[in-house]
Amino acid sequence: MVLKLDMLFPSGIEVPVKVCLPSLKVLHLDNVISFWDDDSANRLLSNCPVLEHLKYKNENEKENCKDIVSHPVLKSLDIDCMTCKGWSDDLKILIDAPSLVDLKYCVCDVNCHTFVNVEHLLKLIFIVYKMKV
Repeated sequence: MVLKLDMLFPSGIEVPVKVCLPSLKVLHLDNVISFWDDDSANRLLSNCPVLEHLKYKNENEKENCKDIVSHPVLKSLDIDCMTCKGWSDDLKILIDAPSLVDLKYCVCDVNCHTFVNVEHLLKLIFIVYKMKV
């Protein structure tokens, strides 16, 4: 099963408390500025027990976020946050994925991420976009 969400409006996603996507293997989040809170992001991923591929693309400008990608069976991750107003100490991306083997990671700043439990990573594409001043 595949789910693609493309946010056309600059608002965050609020994931309901009772969300369950037991067969979802592929999730694409395009132009998602943010989740309402860290619990929404965690709730979405934790209720997709067989999720194998996550694509997160954000071309919208945002000033801060704390994105957490934590999933025990995720195998492929594609993150593209190519435009941003500026990175601050509040803007962090934490990746905790012990089954991850394929990572494509495109960001504005090399200092905005933390990797945990990615010892099975076989393929890494790391792209740093130059910020416009």
